[in-house]
Order: sequence, then C-alpha cells, then structure tokens
Amino acid sequence: METLVNTLNQTIHLLNQNDNSFESDCMDISPCKNELDSLYHIFNFDSWVEIGYSISFFIYPRKQLKQMQNGWYYIGSNRLPDNEHWKANWIVFGGLNEDAIFYDTETSHVYGCIDKSLFFLLGHTLTEFFDIMNFCISIEKSKYGIGNVYTDDEEYSKEYLEDIESFLNKKGEELAKGFIDFFFG
Repeated sequence: METLVNTLNQTIHLLNQNDNSFESDCMDISPCKNELDSLYHIFNFDSWVEIGYSISFFIYPRKQLKQMQNGWYYIGSNRLPDNEHWKANWIVFGGLNEDAIFYDTETSHVYGCIDKSLFFLLGHTLTEFFDIMNFCISIEKSKYGIGNVYTDDEEYSKEYLEDIESFLNKKGEELAKGFIDFFFG
C-alpha cells in the first residue's frame, strides 16, 4: 500500500497548486486493513472534498460513510439492506452528481454506479483510480490549462479525450471503457 501513499501525496500536491490547502495526516498506514481505510487514515477531512478540475468527483468524509450507504445498500427509512441489488462490501466513498463511486472491500476494485443498474470499472485498486485522476488533473493543467478542455459547444475536446483514452488503454480495455463511459458518457 506504499504506492497509495505516494499516489495520494501526488494528488495533494496537484490540488494544492491551485490554491487548495490539503494536508496529509499520517503516512504510517500499517494499521490499515485496506486501501479505503488507508485513504481515510491519510486524508482526514470534515466535509466532502472535490478531487479534480474539469473532470472531478467528491469524496465524502469518514464520518459520513454510514450515511452515504443510504439509497445504495440501505433503503427506506428503516435502513433495510438491499442485498438483491447491492453488496454489503461495496462502500460508497464518493460521488459524481447523483451517482456513486464505491470501493469493493473484497476485490479492492473501484466502480462507478448509476441507478444500481449500470456499473463501470474505474480502477483495479484505489491507487490505480487515483493515479488515473492524477493524470487527468496533470494533463489538463499542463497541456490545456484548467477549464480549457472544452470546445465552443461546451463538449470535451477530442484531443483531451484522446489523451485520456490513450493513457487508459494501457490499463486495459474494460477499465478504459468504464472510466470514459462513467465520467464522459
């Protein structure tokens, strides 16, 4: 999990270059049971955090994780588990609009989900997911300028999408398709 520490340090560095003030709390992740636990051990924040620029998502604070399972694993006011459409080991830790970004504690994969019916692989590990987001942040900032990845019609530019797709294709077809469909679909 040492690579997660390095990847999250890069994320913090990239975001702080744009007048943010993110800090890491603790780099000793040895007591952590998985990458999601490590994420919250390193990143300690009290309200949701936006990661990214033109392509971005929100991470919910640890104290809101139980609440964020409502509507996904737990349904109704009685918080009954939805074992038919959702697994208990799928932990919603982030979101994009009304859609979930979750970590599978059994496989360590990261997925995006729309309406509990469309699932998109976003990373084989949390480290890989953040590595992809770091690439998206870096390429936007260095090659295009923050917010300058759109056409006159306010669509993502073909060149920007090709840069991201080229990077993703090195990680496998399923991941490339899932990430593009979820974030740009």
